[in-house]
Amino acid sequence: MIHSDTDDRQTVSGWAVGGMAFAATVMILNGAFSVIAGLAALIDDEYFVVVRGYAFDLLGVVAIVLAVLSAIDYFFFIPYAPFWSLLVIALSVWVIWSLARARASRT
Repeated sequence: MIHSDTDDRQTVSGWAVGGMAFAATVMILNGAFSVIAGLAALIDDEYFVVVRGYAFDLLGVVAIVLAVLSAIDYFFFIPYAPFWSLLVIALSVWVIWSLARARASRT
């Protein structure tokens, strides 16, 4: 039996090809915008304004989101490991409270 090369090839969806082309275009545009922002920062020293504590605020928001996701995740494990799940949920709530309270007291 003779097999042709076209029999062994898998058909690639047009949506997949379009998605890859879109992703590549977005990555190229993102790189171009980053180059422009970098050049603007090199040309003008005051282009980027220094905001005090911005990175810590952003990390605090990320930590709150992760703590919320962790609490939701362990909520589903209560029937299987009730003590451990409630302990992790309580710790997650404490982390959320402490991070939110620290932000509120700074403003």
